[in-house]
Amino acid sequence: RIDAMFLALKRAKNDLISGRNKHDDDPVAKQHLINSRMVAKPGDKYILGKPDQHRKIDIAMADTLAHEAAADLHAIGPEAWAPKRRLTRVTGRTRSH
Repeated sequence: RIDAMFLALKRAKNDLISGRNKHDDDPVAKQHLINSRMVAKPGDKYILGKPDQHRKIDIAMADTLAHEAAADLHAIGPEAWAPKRRLTRVTGRTRSH
């Protein structure tokens, strides 16, 4: 899913540049971000990749996907996290068999 990942990476990069998103000083996350590379794909697009097979980029990938999900919810607005239905209490008799 090159298109979806490319758009998620662009959004995350733009939000970092603009200051809408920040990273903490976690050393493992920092290393994963340093390890990640833009891998060219057709259509002037890119995805995240590793420079070497032994380097880890898991946190960079998870951060990008989590940022995309949070930005999508933010774009929808408060109704995105409002309950869809109300839970009611059932009253009445029950029987056991």
